[in-house]
This record gives sequence, structure tokens and C-alpha cells, in this order.
Amino acid sequence: MKTIEKALLNKLLNYSNQKNFDLEVWKIKATQLIRKIFGNNDERLGLIEKLQYDYSSWSLRDKTGIKQADTVKEQARGIIESAIDELALAYSDNSLLQLLKKNISNEEFDVLQNKLSKNEVSESELSEYFSKIATPKKDIILAQLLALKIK
Repeated sequence: MKTIEKALLNKLLNYSNQKNFDLEVWKIKATQLIRKIFGNNDERLGLIEKLQYDYSSWSLRDKTGIKQADTVKEQARGIIESAIDELALAYSDNSLLQLLKKNISNEEFDVLQNKLSKNEVSESELSEYFSKIATPKKDIILAQLLALKIK
């Protein structure tokens, strides 16, 4: 997982735990960060926008005298936790290897696995390996890797 993205998302989580939590400030930060990491069409953006405290008389009357959980904060944390989980899945080594396995032959994948199983595989070894892969396959792999980053 990207360390910077995870750190920024964790910072949002920590902010939601503060006593002086300001939902509107949190929503601005969360919206910008989610948009930057996952794009403009991410469904979490709509969920963030819908977050609001209910100050109606019924809501206030129902909560008087009883300490209840802050459901808005819980929802905010849930949104950010799902983003962290998705990042973990999208950037895991397993997903990268699955992408490669899907686009190269079994023989080519076995050779790559053997190279990667060494404690130290050099950049030049990997470069030599990929020079033997057909260009259209490499183009597809590169496009799919970038698509993972953009999502």
C-alpha cells in the first residue's frame, strides 16, 4: 500500500476521534483526499457529502440525558476505513502478481517467480527478463498497472 496515502487517511481517522471534531472541515479534507486517491467518481464522495448531524427537535429530545454513540463520527470512520482497506487490496503484491500472471504465459510467469524468489533480484535482471516479453503484452501490463493506480 502507498505509505503516504495510508498516512493521510489515518490522519483523517484520528481527526474524527478528536473532541473538537468539526464535521464540515473533515468533509472538505476527506472529499479532497478521496478524490485525489480514487478519482471523481468514487462512491465514497457521495457518502461523505450526505454526512450531517440531525438537529431536529425529535432527535434532540430522544438524545437528552442519554449518552449515545456519535453515529456521524462512526460513519465517517467507516468511510475512511473502507478506503484504507481498498488501498491495501489494490496495492498488494498479490494483485500485482495476479495481473502479471493473467497477461503472460505460464512459462514466463514461472521464470519471473524464480527470479523474485531470490533474496536480491537486480533491476538489470528484471529489465532483461521484461525485454524478452512481447511488446503488446508489456503495453497491456503497463496500462493495467496505471489503471490500478488511477482507481
